[in-house]
Amino acid sequence: MFLNCLKSTATYESDSVSCNAFSYVSKNSTYTSKKDNKTIEITVQLNTYTVTLNGNAIFMLNGMIQSGPCAGGHLDELTFSVADDQNGCLSQKGLAQSTPVYSILRISGGKCESDCSGGVTTMYSPPIINHSDDISFKAC
Repeated sequence: MFLNCLKSTATYESDSVSCNAFSYVSKNSTYTSKKDNKTIEITVQLNTYTVTLNGNAIFMLNGMIQSGPCAGGHLDELTFSVADDQNGCLSQKGLAQSTPVYSILRISGGKCESDCSGGVTTMYSPPIINHSDDISFKAC
């Protein structure tokens, strides 16, 4: 089964990412796709590695697909995002969102083989603020 491009909404809690950091988060995530006018959902046990510098980010994601028609397959994603407000990390209001400038997503193995480009706009709730000049490491 070949899937049309997958979509996902990514919202990060502020304790899992910061303006200048390397972070790792492992959690279940849901992706959706349209196939023959039907919405298909797949759930992935996703490992997310994020490198941020002043809110600009590189997201490297991979994981096993747990449910849906692609169960047993593997998902890999690489996204480069730019902070919507380049001064957001230094301001009182913080950085609320970053937008992808490059993204590729691949599903391999199992019953599905797909390559997609596009990207996921990342929302930070609450907005992230740079509290110091230290670069941190976070694992959640």
